[in-house]
Amino acid sequence: ARQLPLIGNLGDSAHDWGNLLTGWGLLQYDTTIGVVFALTGTACYAAALSVPFWMKTYEEADIELDL
Repeated sequence: ARQLPLIGNLGDSAHDWGNLLTGWGLLQYDTTIGVVFALTGTACYAAALSVPFWMKTYEEADIELDL
């Protein structure tokens, strides 16, 4: 959709994603591709946050306290 403002007020020819998707013939799917990227990023973030919960390791420790 090329709705994001570009730095330096450059024209549409400087829009990287617009150029890539046009070259691949996928410009009509720009919103769908954006949603897929956003969901993939959210899933990766959630997976990274959940790693400490499922990678717990427990080891027995004997502590002798001579009080």
